Amino acid sequence: MGETRVTLNLDAVKWARAFKSEDRRGSSLKRVSDVLSPGEIVRLRQTDKEKNTWVLSQVPTVGGALVSLDPTDGAVRAVMGGFDFQHSKFNRATQAMRQPGSSFKPIVYAAALSKGFTPASVVNDAPLDIPGSNWKPENFGGRYIGPTTLREALAKSRNLVSIRLLRSIGINYTIDFAHEFGFPKENLPPI
Repeated sequence: MGETRVTLNLDAVKWARAFKSEDRRGSSLKRVSDVLSPGEIVRLRQTDKEKNTWVLSQVPTVGGALVSLDPTDGAVRAVMGGFDFQHSKFNRATQAMRQPGSSFKPIVYAAALSKGFTPASVVNDAPLDIPGSNWKPENFGGRYIGPTTLREALAKSRNLVSIRLLRSIGINYTIDFAHEFGFPKENLPPI
């Protein structure tokens, strides 16, 4: 692979300076040696081949994934499962079993529609106590809007309406319904 000599200027390394305190966050660096010491092994990224400019880089500490879909026909256009296959063979796009969060709500609402609810059906968006549990479900931001149509509740992702709807149609019914969409039942425990 060979060796290449690269010169880094202050702009290429300034993001990596050590954090001292809130008061010193804006303090200016004077030299590259304020960030790097001789002999350190660092990762670099080339930003411009023609000008041969480089910047200090690093392996991200957060792993992520991307699945890009075409909204007109639903075709998968790109799938990326992580930063670098050599760094980690785990494909976060296809192998991760993460909690779906609010993205599962359309399945719950579709199950409710199949049980006779309509987009105009009204469910109360209000605080809810779950007997025998310390968990207190909340909406994002902690606000409640009272009686709400399913149409509005889904559009605004209202958690308490979704929970009441799920309880009304039944968890087992919803699991069976989700299974028809390809969700494995073993990944949807009823409790």
